Formats: sequence, C-alpha cells, structure tokens
Amino acid sequence: MKKRGKIILVVDNDQIDLELTREILKEEFDTFTATSGEEALQLLKDQSFDLVITNLMMPKMDGYELLTIIKKKYPKIGVILVSASFGEPPEKKSYEKHADACLEKPLEINKLINTVKRLLGESKGDET
Repeated sequence: MKKRGKIILVVDNDQIDLELTREILKEEFDTFTATSGEEALQLLKDQSFDLVITNLMMPKMDGYELLTIIKKKYPKIGVILVSASFGEPPEKKSYEKHADACLEKPLEINKLINTVKRLLGESKGDET
C-alpha cells in the first residue's frame, strides 16, 4: 500500500538507528529496511526504490561501496550517506561528491525529512 508513491530503502547494521529512521519516514513514505549492503542489493533487484539512505560504516560492505554499486547499476536512485563521522574535510568532500546528500548522526529529524523531500522533488529550499 503506497502512501505517496515514493519508496525508500533504509540500510543500517545498527537495529536501533534503522528502526528510528524508519519510524521517522513511515508516516509519509513507504519504507523498507535492510541490515547490510548485501541485503540492500537483493532488495534493489526485487523492488523499485526512489531513494536509499545508508549508514556509511557497516561490516563486509560499507555504505560507500553500496553507494558506488547503486550509482552504477541504478543511477536514477538517490542516495543519502549517514555517519557519525565522515572523517577529515577532504574525505567528507569525497563522500559529498558521490552521494546525493550526507547527514551526520545523530540524525536531526527535520533535516532528514527536508533532505528526503528535496531529493524526491517534493520540496524546494535547503535542508536545514
């Protein structure tokens, strides 16, 4: 059952962060979850998504590797990278160059929602 026609995949190996992000978004968007990059790729094969929100630091396949695969195989899907730390400014700039947005944990609810809406074309303006 679609709420607004936009479908989001949230990827995070931390179950609490995964559920919190899903809870924030589920009122306005159909939201699926995955606990690993591998699980996310399987879901991407089986389902159409408009946006992927992925944690950067995950075991086996990190969020940057997942981002790279998504941009190659599914270039129309937007990707938001989420991390408690993106590292030094040059490293952060590299992530920002490849992802559609980068958000720091702990997530600010309004910033998350505004960024999602902006990337899905539902809002104009900045993400603050």
